[in-house]
Amino acid sequence: MGCEILNDPYPLKWEATITLSQNYTWRGIDDLFWSYANGNEPVEDNCQTATTLPGPYSKGSNITIQQTCLSFKPKL
Repeated sequence: MGCEILNDPYPLKWEATITLSQNYTWRGIDDLFWSYANGNEPVEDNCQTATTLPGPYSKGSNITIQQTCLSFKPKL
């Protein structure tokens, strides 16, 4: 998996592509979990996320996750 920052600082846009090592039924955004933190302090984000459409994918397929963040509280 790689992650590329597409724009910085705001809007912060990033993209990650995952190549599957086995067959997988991707549930889209329901399969995602991430957390932003500033040290031990949690960060509230104002982000929009897009992913590859849910469905069954074969080994070797790519799943893409994209996110655009407009702000963070507190700032990162």
